[in-house]
Amino acid sequence: MDLQSETSKILHTTRMNYRPDIDGLRALAVVPVVLFHAGLAGFSGGYVGVDVFFVISGYLITRLIHDEMGAGRFSVARFYERRIRRIFPALFAVLAASTVAAAIWFMPVDFDAFSDSLAGAALSVSNFVFWREAGYFAGPSDLKPLLHTWSLGIEEQFYVVFPLVLLALHRYARRFLPAALAAAVLASFALSAWGTRHHAGAAFYLLPFRAWELGLGALLAVGVVPALQRRAAAELLAAVGLLLILVPVFTYTAETRFPGWAALAPTAGAALLIHAAPQATVVGGLLRLRPLVFIGLLSYSLYLWHWPLIVFTRYRMPADLGFAASCALVAASFAVAYASWRWIEQPFRGARALGRRRTVFTTGGTAVTITVALAALGTLTAGLPQRLSPEAQRYAAMLDKHKYFGIYDRGTCFLDYDQGADDYDPTACLTADKPGGVLIYGDSFAAHLFPGLRALDSDEAVRQYTATSCRPIRTANERCNAFYDRFLSEILPRARASTVVLSAFWAPYFNRLGPAEFKSRVAATVAAIQTTGKRVVLFGQTPTYHRPVPYTLALAGRAMNRLPARDAHLTNAVLRDIAQQAGAVFLDPYAVACDELTCVAARDGEPFHWDFGHFTLEGSKFYAKHIMQTLAGRPTPWTAH
Repeated sequence: MDLQSETSKILHTTRMNYRPDIDGLRALAVVPVVLFHAGLAGFSGGYVGVDVFFVISGYLITRLIHDEMGAGRFSVARFYERRIRRIFPALFAVLAASTVAAAIWFMPVDFDAFSDSLAGAALSVSNFVFWREAGYFAGPSDLKPLLHTWSLGIEEQFYVVFPLVLLALHRYARRFLPAALAAAVLASFALSAWGTRHHAGAAFYLLPFRAWELGLGALLAVGVVPALQRRAAAELLAAVGLLLILVPVFTYTAETRFPGWAALAPTAGAALLIHAAPQATVVGGLLRLRPLVFIGLLSYSLYLWHWPLIVFTRYRMPADLGFAASCALVAASFAVAYASWRWIEQPFRGARALGRRRTVFTTGGTAVTITVALAALGTLTAGLPQRLSPEAQRYAAMLDKHKYFGIYDRGTCFLDYDQGADDYDPTACLTADKPGGVLIYGDSFAAHLFPGLRALDSDEAVRQYTATSCRPIRTANERCNAFYDRFLSEILPRARASTVVLSAFWAPYFNRLGPAEFKSRVAATVAAIQTTGKRVVLFGQTPTYHRPVPYTLALAGRAMNRLPARDAHLTNAVLRDIAQQAGAVFLDPYAVACDELTCVAARDGEPFHWDFGHFTLEGSKFYAKHIMQTLAGRPTPWTAH
């Protein structure tokens, strides 16, 4: 049988088994992801759509392989050929377009990081790249146009391993195949539940922690779950499945510990819909509606293109996107997705495109090689700084976050994302020659005060108890709550400091919790500290900017001291009210650095921030001077400079 007739037979069989409801389910998965990434209100848990995709992929791939093995015509080479035809054309079109955009717009440090992710995406290991970078100081996600390819990495790694495992089970232990799959799913889920608590980055990005989601679909494909005999049961299960997906979409948030147990609802919902929708007239009919099926057909291209469009738009237009701009981005994503599906995906799906199997593999290998070579160029040149003028290069070099890790005492008394409360050593971090001085407590927006206070010529001892992403309040994050509990039970009584400075990236929690709940939690921390007789200083929200300050200066190509900052006056007003009611000291950074329109973001060509808000040494010293004057009882205007 020649390749043309063999492929035609496969396509005919595929059409015979085609289920439009699964394309409808794809639409149900991809639309929440796009709306969540676009920042539209109401879709705070839209990221669970990726987990729905995992279940669908596990089901379809396993059904294809299992059916072909049962018919005695499974070929590993043909399977990988189909995967290349399905995945590579649209993926490498996105990688090429993103590379051009990044080369034009990205600063060298961002282009360097992009190059790492570009190589990872081409080699199907971008999930490892982003796992390695996981953490607060990895930089905001809206500077990573290929971040979404982590899920493709998981699927592609699954495609490499799973067919071989299934083939071995089918040949040598066919009767144990369902039990073996079920055991693997349970083991992977247990690993995910454990890892989500103890190794959150790995649990999110790595295949062993995610394999159970694809495995749920695989179990359906091999017939582990009995077919439904009654339509009423199918209607009920399909309705429950739909709810299990939609409820997380609208109720999960960034605070939800994920995946682990939280991922069970959307994945179980997807499995129920795959199993019950063909016999369910209500939900099944909904999923088979032509608009949903059409979106499902576009889902792969839509997923690939929407995130780079959003990232590059935000990179060039750093102000918060309004509702209209977000909707325009969603519409543009659909338009580009249709073009990609129509003129990139579809032509390469059939046997005529590229012809023989050897040509498919050669072309795919060439695409990977060229992309990795371009990525290597970006990495080896540290982001091609030669694209910029000398003055712009000087500012762009200040974007390198690694320069500032040391001055924050990162990893020792300022603990990183992967460190827990037990990693803090009070013997080393709280030691001082004499009592008194300052203990800084909070997240990275507390730690960035440390180098400035330490650099001042002062008799006061300076200590810190800080951890990335952990505000000095009780939250839904167990890691941060462990820091909080240890602070109250051990660190606070042990510290010889007479003053505790509370500082944090307050604004996101103020917006998330609302004024009343935010005030209650911060006031509880202040009261707990005051019971020990220590003075409390509430250091307000510092100015933050829509894009990294050195980036703005690099774009301008000249020294600029003042820049427009985000508005945090409501946050600081509540913090001031807390301090006044508790008899604590409140310091408002906006009063020191800002007028009505702009804030001091640099001086004499030296930026005060190395990213959107974290201080350089110069910025830290600027604010530390005013803090120490206040603590010493000397007059300080805390007015605009």
